[in-house]
Amino acid sequence: METLSDVQALREKGVRIIHSANQGFKDLVSGGPMVAMSIAMEANGSHEFSTKLSRRISHARKDAATIGKRSGGDAPFGLQNDGQGGLIPGDLQEIKIVRWIYDQFVNKLKAINWINSELNHRGIKASHGGRWWANTIRDLLMRPAYVSDFVYNKNAKGQFHIIDKQKEVVAVSSYDPDKRPKGGLFQKRNVWKGIVSRKLWSAAQERIKSFDGGARRPRSDGYPLSGVLVCGHCGGPMYGFRSGLPLLDNRQEGERILSGLRD
Repeated sequence: METLSDVQALREKGVRIIHSANQGFKDLVSGGPMVAMSIAMEANGSHEFSTKLSRRISHARKDAATIGKRSGGDAPFGLQNDGQGGLIPGDLQEIKIVRWIYDQFVNKLKAINWINSELNHRGIKASHGGRWWANTIRDLLMRPAYVSDFVYNKNAKGQFHIIDKQKEVVAVSSYDPDKRPKGGLFQKRNVWKGIVSRKLWSAAQERIKSFDGGARRPRSDGYPLSGVLVCGHCGGPMYGFRSGLPLLDNRQEGERILSGLRD
């Protein structure tokens, strides 16, 4: 019925041709009254196929997660897939970068934004050759994979099926988003060889928790007002980062550069 309604709405807006990758061209004008019914039947068949496929994939992922196996997806930065559902240490240069990030964050007490800007300033590329962002660094610091731990279903997702708290595959409906069951977490320790010590990783989690609680350690170098200053336009917190502008040696030099930018 939804498909029939959608087709009628398109027709009323002057749309004549619908081109489907699977069913080809549909002429809403010369196709007669049955064209909408034909589209609806084909859409219903595709939906049923997608639902069955979703169930099979969800069961396969649940079975893999039960024994601590990954079921796809890119490997985290510094690691690589072993082809058997596990991870192994990856590129040596990437491993050094991961360990440097943990060392700077835990032992040197550097801020995530400082680490982010420093990596970009040095021209070090993130995954797929992109730039580093604060959220990328935070995600890296919180990944259990770096200490050889397997975690799956932390954020249960799925259009047709998810794995619930009882670790069973259940159907979900987009019509009742408030009734979606919570997901069950799959966890296994020491599944593969880690590239960061558990002590260092645990210390990183504790420091991140302190940020979430609102506590911040005053910094004497770098950007001591990060998170303290707020934007006068949107009211959001401001964070320091290293830009392409030269460092300012004195007030006169700063006024000169700003004057040039205004001009």
